[in-house]
Amino acid sequence: MLNIRKHLNRSCHLTGRAWDETQMVQLLQQSDLEPTVLERFPRQLSGGMAKRILACHASLSQARYILADEITAWLDTALANQLLEHLRGLCERGCGVLWVTHDLLLAARYADRIVVLHQGHITDNIRCEQLQPEEMSEPLKRQWQALPELNPLFMPTGEGIEC
Repeated sequence: MLNIRKHLNRSCHLTGRAWDETQMVQLLQQSDLEPTVLERFPRQLSGGMAKRILACHASLSQARYILADEITAWLDTALANQLLEHLRGLCERGCGVLWVTHDLLLAARYADRIVVLHQGHITDNIRCEQLQPEEMSEPLKRQWQALPELNPLFMPTGEGIEC
């Protein structure tokens, strides 16, 4: 069984890139991971650790395009934001990122453009600046209006929480 270092080294070899351990360690540390994580096996990683390691590897791979499918699912807010800042940095260096997500608020904050699929069809293809109710299809409008942040279940009152 291959540990993380061997997996990443092999991946670099298969794509014709040199393994740069120093740069990988720097990226891991920027992602709040210890370099010793390279000695672990995939089954020993949490989902969040695995996602951050893959994002670091994507940085080293110098890929022109990255498919990030539900990369923020099950991450806490701080880690999700950190990971998306990392991907945003890759975009600023010329890498294209296609990020698949169900998190509309994060998409509105980090994406350049939002494309919405509803029942297998594209219903919206808009820039984030255009994310206004009058610009949205009905499916997107319903999803936006259903966000808990816009419709809190519990409203604070002077004496605790009112249901």
